[in-house]
Amino acid sequence: RADRRVASWHVQDVMTEEELEKKVAELVASRGRKSTDHRVILRQLEVLTKAARILGPRKEIPVLAYLISAMFDSNRLIDEFMELQQWRTCHRSLTRILKLLEQNKHLVLGSVSSDTVGGEDLVDSESSQLNGANDKKHSSIVKIVGSVDTFILRLEDEYVKSLQQINPHTQEYVVRLSDEASLVELAESIRAYDLKVGDMQAAAAVSLLVIEHSYYKHDSHAAAVQKP
Repeated sequence: RADRRVASWHVQDVMTEEELEKKVAELVASRGRKSTDHRVILRQLEVLTKAARILGPRKEIPVLAYLISAMFDSNRLIDEFMELQQWRTCHRSLTRILKLLEQNKHLVLGSVSSDTVGGEDLVDSESSQLNGANDKKHSSIVKIVGSVDTFILRLEDEYVKSLQQINPHTQEYVVRLSDEASLVELAESIRAYDLKVGDMQAAAAVSLLVIEHSYYKHDSHAAAVQKP
């Protein structure tokens, strides 16, 4: 049913910034409603992330952040862990954000409330920027829901939670272990971004994550996990 509803939900191949922001605002606003199917919202946000690519990183990054936030919010129970394909989609989306930041070194992330869905709040628009010398500074800020540091910590938490609940004698457990190397690689990219923007507290938290997954394990175990 979810696939059929996504298939019937059409977006134009080429969208204007205003059309994209309106679509995102509609989806984000519908997330708290009782009748909302979270699977449909996630699939529709994925569609919008693809549509946003043509509009550039300042539009694509906020949509990716909304998708990541929605994926984390879709898990309702405390002991419920994110299923593998959704975890990997979340990982890819976060990796995409870091890649865009690396390719556009002038961009810096800012934050907005998850309840804020107005079009001008997705990113700093030209009309909302200050005049004069501050224009350049404000045009480099991309506002997103949450932060990349929170996202990587939650992604790591979902990964650990899955290992705690999957039978270690199964192939499923072995498959999950293979995700650790990509998790650490992404964390290192986020740490590099934190250091670049001077957020030492966030960099320290992410560094601890990297250390926990890089050390205190037998060399043979570490080598097996890092195999492609």
